[in-house]
Amino acid sequence: MVGLAEKRGSAMILDGWYRDLARINRQISEARGLIKRQNALISTLKEGPSDPESAIALLGILNDTLAAMISHRTNVLGFVRTFPLLTAGCTETEGQPERWAPAGLVAGTATRTMEDAAA
Repeated sequence: MVGLAEKRGSAMILDGWYRDLARINRQISEARGLIKRQNALISTLKEGPSDPESAIALLGILNDTLAAMISHRTNVLGFVRTFPLLTAGCTETEGQPERWAPAGLVAGTATRTMEDAAA
């Protein structure tokens, strides 16, 4: 049986990953907004006498950055989905420790994964 300190440590680590995911999701949203504005700027520049070359280059950098952010989020989600978390007061079911359970579920009632919780 895993001690309470180890359970709390696991919960704190996972909580940090959730905060990281929230930050990444905000940054992805902001990057999408920047890309949308950059596309509008490029359209405006194409209609006028200005050369949109540097704006197009910046758009490419923004798109590359967004792709990197999405890849990072995918990696973090992959880690979080496989991270075993023993909740306080849980019991072991069939020799396997209980996994993450969302708030409000009674610990020790079933073996759960994040995919189960999302369903």
